[in-house]
Amino acid sequence: MTQIFNPRLSRRGLMGGAAAMGLAAALDPRFVRAQGGGVLRVRSYSDLQVLDPAFRLSAPEGDIMHCIFAGLVRPRPGDEWTWKSVAV
Repeated sequence: MTQIFNPRLSRRGLMGGAAAMGLAAALDPRFVRAQGGGVLRVRSYSDLQVLDPAFRLSAPEGDIMHCIFAGLVRPRPGDEWTWKSVAV
């Protein structure tokens, strides 16, 4: 029998498979690209109570707020710890 049909998975095989999956995800970022269109659809596992960022009650509200509200600053790409103004 070949190695493919061996049901055992060693620690080295698991780490190699995880590294290959991570490399494949890093090299093909098509799932990260923005979708064209004018409608943003966000699915949450609970109902929204408030949309005020200062008074949010749970994590799902925070997730939706991250989708619809612009941040004030973003980190700059590179090795330095700097930021750039976005909504200011």
